[in-house]
Amino acid sequence: MVAGHGYWSLPAAIRIARALEPLPPAWIEDLILAHRPDAPRRLRESTSVPLAVSEYLMTRWEHLPVLDGEAADLVMIDPTWAGGITESRKIASLAEMFGLPVTMHDCTGSFAMMAIAATNPIAM
Repeated sequence: MVAGHGYWSLPAAIRIARALEPLPPAWIEDLILAHRPDAPRRLRESTSVPLAVSEYLMTRWEHLPVLDGEAADLVMIDPTWAGGITESRKIASLAEMFGLPVTMHDCTGSFAMMAIAATNPIAM
């Protein structure tokens, strides 16, 4: 997995993703921010590396345009930022409706790990 922390412009992210294709990583995450779903969709269309979107999105309402716009190969949820356990479960259900797998994100510690377990018991 390759994390970009949302630091890159779309042209730079496309170059990075294409450079990673020969490896290939399991996925790339957040090379660009997903607040405008057209940008991750364009990134996804430009590379064969799966795109995980996005630990930075909050609530199912921010995830929905990404899913509607076919801008992700995996849905990445951070329970701390997404709205807690209940909202994380709703996002996971939404991802399931779109036929996408979910991966959980955590950089905050034990609460998030417990929330991940409550949201997706097979993640542990």
